[in-house]
Amino acid sequence: MPGTEYRHMIKSIIEYGHKSIYRDAELVYVLNCLGVRDVFCDNGLLESYMELTLQHFSSPVPHMGYDERITGFQAMGCLKASESPVAVIVSTAHGLVNLAPMLMEIQGQRTPLIVISSDEGRDVPESFTGSVSRTDPYLANFCEYVQINYANEHLTPTARTHRIINAYRLAEARHKPLHVRISPELGMFSRITLDEFTDDVNSFFNEEFISRLMDLREEVYSCFAEQFFRLPDGGKSDEALLTESNRNLKDNLNSMSRNMTDTDPKLNLLRQITDSRTLVFAGALTATEAEPVEKYLAGTGFPVYADVQSNLRGRKNLNLITDFDKWYRDHPPVAYLNGQKFADTRPEDIKAMIGYNSLPFDYILILGGRFISKTVPEFLSAKKENIVQVFMNDDVTTLNASGCRGVELKDSYEVLPYLLPVSDGVTRKLPVYGSGMSTGDVESKELSTLKRSTIADEESFYRLLNLILSPKQRVFLGNSLSVRMAEKRLHTANRILTNRVVSGIDGLIATAAGIAMTGETVAVIGDTSALYDLGSLGLLRNVGLKLIILNNNGGRIFTRFPLPTEKLMKESFINPHGLNFSHFCRAFGISYACVTKFSELKDAFTGSGSGSCVIEVDLTPKKTARKATGKSRNGNTEKTLADDYFSRFHRADRSR
Repeated sequence: MPGTEYRHMIKSIIEYGHKSIYRDAELVYVLNCLGVRDVFCDNGLLESYMELTLQHFSSPVPHMGYDERITGFQAMGCLKASESPVAVIVSTAHGLVNLAPMLMEIQGQRTPLIVISSDEGRDVPESFTGSVSRTDPYLANFCEYVQINYANEHLTPTARTHRIINAYRLAEARHKPLHVRISPELGMFSRITLDEFTDDVNSFFNEEFISRLMDLREEVYSCFAEQFFRLPDGGKSDEALLTESNRNLKDNLNSMSRNMTDTDPKLNLLRQITDSRTLVFAGALTATEAEPVEKYLAGTGFPVYADVQSNLRGRKNLNLITDFDKWYRDHPPVAYLNGQKFADTRPEDIKAMIGYNSLPFDYILILGGRFISKTVPEFLSAKKENIVQVFMNDDVTTLNASGCRGVELKDSYEVLPYLLPVSDGVTRKLPVYGSGMSTGDVESKELSTLKRSTIADEESFYRLLNLILSPKQRVFLGNSLSVRMAEKRLHTANRILTNRVVSGIDGLIATAAGIAMTGETVAVIGDTSALYDLGSLGLLRNVGLKLIILNNNGGRIFTRFPLPTEKLMKESFINPHGLNFSHFCRAFGISYACVTKFSELKDAFTGSGSGSCVIEVDLTPKKTARKATGKSRNGNTEKTLADDYFSRFHRADRSR
């Protein structure tokens, strides 16, 4: 009878569904034990057994995305801001390849990003256009990799869980993302297709099935308890959670006396630096890393130049050098020490020439890696003696200055606060060379005039932004000219996050939206970066992000280069577009404001409250704005430069 056949089919699908959900639940339990609270999925998982499973668990929370590249950058932003594990699930091999730019950027992060993909597409012919079936070779250098085969009946949940734990430990130690590649039985990421089945989908969460899931939960949790992970329901005590290396290091530091012979040469060198006259350069540091570094620098009183990425700016208890670049321009690199002289860098006053060996410092200490300023690495490369870099997230091969000695703290910078100087008088009163900008800049007459004038450039904007930011707001900085002006003029104590990314402008809006998932965020990017990532504007509807776009009508960072002619600059580097962002924001339903003055900028900040908005700062050069008639709100022409170009192109074509 047809009715009997139909009932058998439904029963078969329910058994199939039970099996798929059971497999998916195992993966969800693993993510839960790893501390994952947010999992970002591509839309291939919509109406799938995996989505159904995630919806029936309180944690992790699923976020469905429509584009793998955008989803990946959003996940990365969430991970950078929370510094807690985040997972991305992609259901296809070509979707995995779309994550490659994000995976290249996230390397060096102490907390691994977890990428989960299915093993789909191996039977697709190599010549099949538009499909990428073998992704391992492309991602091997970016991720720690583990293959999990659910079709292998000899692999128990315990065996699979331990494989993932071991791979996660390696990813954490090597500061790389973790790629968990699933070879699923049919249906693990498959869609639920029958309407009759989906209408009563909750029915197979019956008492017997829930009991099986609870047994599976206990099996997975016991694997993590053996490895001293902090389990979601409390788990082990804090002491048990310490790894053996961390525990030994802590005991060693607490019991170590300065009168005893130091058995660790790295700690011995750090103690020697701490007891000497030392100049410090702080590069990119996460918020977690910056906390012990701040304690150390407050205890030593060392003069420190804090990169805008260091999360140390605005700290009142630190001896901060506010404008190293100005001092460096006045005292150029001592190629003079090597008997060389460069006319373009030689100062006017011969008395300004000093040798780095005459600086009142015994050591130069580098904490963190990657500097926005180009003069800092140049300075460090010229002064090769007694430079020591303490690094955790930076590989020894990527030290900022040639000739550095590297001290690797694999676990954290927590060792630093233990290394206080013997005598306060040794380091606290060291002279600090001239600083071009003091804290009085905020109250200066020049700044008062700037507040009443039109915002002329990026540097002026950041001086004004210092006055508006709330301490609780995170600040995300885009690349190119914007971040270099922030390095020069942004001196608030806000938490700063940045991307370097493959092309410098990839996925910046998506990353900022991911950061905003963890708290109120202000993002400042350039117009070219915004145009490159327009598809991510839709993410702003669900987060509290103030996106500031500095629109100078093209990539103006190249105006800092000594190009021979202005014509070459305009034709080959600036790349003007003649656009504003009002229509894009209207299409995505995002609040928008265009500002040219401080009062307008301040009103746009306060007017949007805690919600999202796009604030476009019009920095368009006036000469560009006058190229055609009919100005728009931001000074660009309604008839865009692109329209003007194409009209000239067609006129030339008709004349042939």
